[in-house]
Amino acid sequence: MSFKNVADGIYKFRGRFYYRPYRADGKRTWRALPGATLKAARQHFHKLTGQGVESSLTVGEAIAVYRAADCPDGRRLARTGDRLKAEVWRCDMLDTFWNAAQCANITAASLDEYADWRIKRAKKGHGGRAVDLEIVTLKNAVRWAVRKDLLQTDPFKHITVSSYRKPTVKHCRESAPRSGDELHDLAGALFDSKRSQVLGWLTLITAMVGCRISEMLALRTDAKQGEPGNITNGVLWLRRKKKGANNFFVMHDDLKECLRHFDLWRQKQGPRVRESVWWFPGKIAGQPVEIQALTHALQRAGKIVAKAARTAHGLRSFYVTCRRSQGASDAQIALEMGHLSGGREIVRTYGDATPEKVHWMPSEGDPAWTDEALYQNYTSALTKSEHVLESKITRLSRKAQSEDTSQDNVIKGVF
Repeated sequence: MSFKNVADGIYKFRGRFYYRPYRADGKRTWRALPGATLKAARQHFHKLTGQGVESSLTVGEAIAVYRAADCPDGRRLARTGDRLKAEVWRCDMLDTFWNAAQCANITAASLDEYADWRIKRAKKGHGGRAVDLEIVTLKNAVRWAVRKDLLQTDPFKHITVSSYRKPTVKHCRESAPRSGDELHDLAGALFDSKRSQVLGWLTLITAMVGCRISEMLALRTDAKQGEPGNITNGVLWLRRKKKGANNFFVMHDDLKECLRHFDLWRQKQGPRVRESVWWFPGKIAGQPVEIQALTHALQRAGKIVAKAARTAHGLRSFYVTCRRSQGASDAQIALEMGHLSGGREIVRTYGDATPEKVHWMPSEGDPAWTDEALYQNYTSALTKSEHVLESKITRLSRKAQSEDTSQDNVIKGVF
């Protein structure tokens, strides 16, 4: 049995820990370290050798070591894919503020300073949720430095970190369409402009499938069976995010009809849309729609159609409400949406069931995709501006709040 290297400069033999100092003649020898555990032996080793001094390591250096190891998780396994990309992005943000700060000087007060600095730079939302995630990343980097013997003690060991998330969170149900009529009015408002028609289709199809927008934007027209975007035997294949299960969706009749019109619309478009491999092509050739584009468009359309804000994630909540109206249980809805935790997650995220009856098809009038002007390639005598005006008059006249609002007043509202 030989000495086993269990840490940098520390060895274990027959249940005891040793290190190798130099003798007076320049040769190395073995010396025992007190302590029954590796942690205790490491502390004595650092005292004897002068290693592990906190002041010599900056946060920037700790983050660099953490990133070089591909940001290991709690099981010491390297992150991959989107999880690694998100962790690296948070490391970059932390490095901007903390770079030269010493790890030993991390305190609750310095975390508050970082939170104030970070919230002021938030591009969307309150910013508190981003702060919470980035502080977790900072903890991971510092603890990895401790594990690699670059730090003697963890500064977070004596810090109580509270959440910086905004206490009042807006529920996604509040930003969901209230009915199938409103859903198709929102899509119709997006169909009014040639540039936003693809977002109108994204609105309708997302509400009928209940996927996240990131999952919808991954759909491709050239997908093989089992890949996102492929349709085989009435099953639409997906790629769930956030470790979701059930990477498929069994299509219903309304979705099939919507996709049939969607295919007709694509065939009428120019080569940028018609020849794209993405279901929902963006403004840049060869790229899908930007992930924030739909929420921005729905917020604008919601002010006209519903007099309230509507978001892309609200369409996911709308799907839950529709399926509950059809008699589906929360457990069944969770399976359809890829939730691993079952019906409890549906209730926690989208609230309790309500007695209202909602469907993704309009109760009055025709679906938004029946607008014949939607399939024109704008080569007829009807110009684009005339089509936009005519379509907006039709849509807004149905949403007039008072019964005595005349068509002339609606026309004035357009301008």
